[in-house]
Amino acid sequence: MRYFFLLFLGLSIHCYAFLDITKAGYEQYQDIWIKGRVAKKANYNHNYCEKRYQIIDKVLSRYNRPFTMLDIGAAQGYYSIRSAEKYPQSVFVMLEGNNKSYPKIGDQLRSICIDNELSNTVLLQHKIEIDQIGKLSACEHFDVILALNIFHWFGDNWELLANHILDMGYDIIIETPPIEKTLSVQNLKIRRDILKFLRKNQAILLGKVPRHTQEGLFSGIYHVRGLKNKLKMKTWLMESFPYEDHYIICDYNQKKLKKIDHRYNSHVRETEWLPGINILSFMSYYGSYPSSRHIIKGITDLQNVKTSDWMVNNMIVQGLHIEMIDLDDIYHEDKGGRKFSNKMLKKTIQFSKARGEKKVSSLFFNFLVQE
Repeated sequence: MRYFFLLFLGLSIHCYAFLDITKAGYEQYQDIWIKGRVAKKANYNHNYCEKRYQIIDKVLSRYNRPFTMLDIGAAQGYYSIRSAEKYPQSVFVMLEGNNKSYPKIGDQLRSICIDNELSNTVLLQHKIEIDQIGKLSACEHFDVILALNIFHWFGDNWELLANHILDMGYDIIIETPPIEKTLSVQNLKIRRDILKFLRKNQAILLGKVPRHTQEGLFSGIYHVRGLKNKLKMKTWLMESFPYEDHYIICDYNQKKLKKIDHRYNSHVRETEWLPGINILSFMSYYGSYPSSRHIIKGITDLQNVKTSDWMVNNMIVQGLHIEMIDLDDIYHEDKGGRKFSNKMLKKTIQFSKARGEKKVSSLFFNFLVQE
């Protein structure tokens, strides 16, 4: 009797609630990783996720500080979730949304995030759109970006997406599928052009991984150094002011934002770059994890922070925790930023429930910042 009780207890411990898209006939690209173990193997029962993760981790292990990773087209989130477990002080942002080919994959990844209960993961639950990636690239900077087998899905527009990604991070990890004889002339050209693009940008081959779709073929995983050292926009909703420059200082030991304010004799101020993503980017790109409940708690926890401008655009989502930045901006001290008040807290909480650029922008300018 005791044996059966222990057996039942062991089974119940690993009873998760994640959405299984294979039951609807859709392919599961990656292993589903939950709390330190594989909860469900990928289709074809391959072990390439582990091999690919070891290659990726060679780059992550270079960092001697907290970092932020963006996983574009994260699928089941295997690489981000495993990395989030190993690097708890860093933040892992996943981008994946329901689409025509996989109508439930975004919902599945959200359910996997909920099952893992990690405090340092973020999900932007929307499909990859080149214009949106361009907007994200203009106002955010990530230490590591995973772009695994995504370029060739965008047809003749793949290079525009690739350039946005190279302009958005420090370490760019790109996987691209091999040349396959069965491909159409157009698809063959795209794959060859991607390889030319990688050579042009001095890509370094990190390793090769077998293709689960065809025996004997291998995908190359490459490292490219990112291009950007300056933010083009202050936030998703606000263009950079002509009298202010925002430079990015980034290597494996430090990351800082260097602000030069030409209103004050080119006053220079350097601040530590906190890992995470601006809450306006999170909301505009349909952030779904952490949940609204967690976001509201994170905002409420900031009410006692001493800052010269208690505004939502100065809030960074780090997972279940939200941090305030720009605490002592010289311009705010001189001209007066927005001070905390219970009214501002209430309005910010109400605003934080909005999702999508159009709605977020309208509410920000017409509701939140209106006196």
